[in-house]
Parts: sequence; C-alpha cells; structure tokens
Amino acid sequence: MVDAMNSARTEAAADGEKPLPNLFTRLIMVFVSPGALFGRLKHTPKWLGAFLLVLVLTGAATSLLLPEEMVREQITQGVATDASPEQIEGVERVADFFASPAGRAASMLLNSTVAGIFFVIFVGIIMLVFNVFMGGEARFKQLFSFTSHASLITAVGSVVSVPLKIAKEDVRAGLNLGLLSPVDSGFLNNFLTGLDIFAIWATIVLAIGLSKLYMNRSIGGIAIILFIIFALVVAVGAALTPGS
Repeated sequence: MVDAMNSARTEAAADGEKPLPNLFTRLIMVFVSPGALFGRLKHTPKWLGAFLLVLVLTGAATSLLLPEEMVREQITQGVATDASPEQIEGVERVADFFASPAGRAASMLLNSTVAGIFFVIFVGIIMLVFNVFMGGEARFKQLFSFTSHASLITAVGSVVSVPLKIAKEDVRAGLNLGLLSPVDSGFLNNFLTGLDIFAIWATIVLAIGLSKLYMNRSIGGIAIILFIIFALVVAVGAALTPGS
C-alpha cells in the first residue's frame, strides 16, 4: 500500500513538471488520458477556457443547433388545453421570437448563465463534502478546473445527441437511461432521462481527477460519493420538471 501511494505521488509529480497543453489538446486528453491531464492541472489549474467551451457547446446544443420547428414546439407544447385565444397567441409570439436567430442567441446566453450558476454550486458541494466533511485540502480553483475539464465530456455528448433529438423530434432524446424507462412521463422517466451516458462518463473521469487531489482516497470511493451527489441533483431536477 505504501509503495503504491509513493508510486502515485511520484507519477503525479512527474505529470506536474510537464507543461500544460493548449485547450484543444486538453479536450482530447480528457477522453483518452484523463489521469495525465489532471496530474498537470493539479499544479496549473487553468479553468476559463474549458469552462467557456462547456457553456458554448451546451448552449449550442440546446439552442442553436435545433431546427426552428423543434424550438417552437418545445415552447408551445406546454400551453394548457383550456387556454384562451389571447394566451395561445401570446405563447406563439414568444415561440416565434425564440425560434429566430436573435431569440436563439438570447436563449443560449440565458441557458449558459443558468448552467454557470449551477456549475459553481456543484463545485461548492464537492468542496463541502471532500474538504469540510472529509478533511481534504483541495483549493476551489483546482476543483473548478477539474470539474470544467471533466464536463467537456458531457458538453461534447450534448452536441453528439443533437442528431438523435432531430431524428426523434424530441428535445429530451439522447443517450440516457430514459431509453429503459417503463413509462413515458412522470418522475421515474424524468430521473432516468437525466442519467445521461456522457454525464456518467464525466463523473467517472472526475473521480480519476479528484484522486489526484485527495490521494488518500481511492478512485472507486470518490466515484461512489460523486454518483450519490449526481443522483441527488438529477432527482431534484426530475421532481421539478413539469409532469412529474
């Protein structure tokens, strides 16, 4: 055990001596060699480029890359069956705006802002659990850098899922466990839909990264804690989704 820990520290130190590559190379590394990437980020925790790329890719997947009709339908499908003609007309005007180029840009900015806020909260939860409750000493900047880079996997996944959304004409379609749901709506369906394959992948990669910061804990142990946090966040989102 001691030899293994010493070997891990030696490897981490060696990674830290290497220069941090550019953002594009880091994007590739998070998929193919996350351990080496996080070993370098531990000593040079850059985060801005990765964080902005996550917001841009996610915003593009939810706003810019979807056909106008899908955007319009996503907004109008929530209209109550007993809505008045004036209410229906108002919703249709809103849908027309958000389906326009200006509306898509505004929607992307809004989605990115909300995602950024939740991102900060998520990193704060990780810091609370691992630093306050478990006695770790990682800095917020390190955790934010690691989470930003791991989230690149989720962001790329959101873009990859766009063709599936278009093919199924469903903005919630994707590579998630909702495909296994026995029901088409409700809390269970929303919860399973929130368990995206790319998000699960990103969680595992983040566990690899955090093992570089909390070297007295195993990747498996860290992954279990992260999956509990992830599941709780998805459950809250599922409960707040209309129709649950």
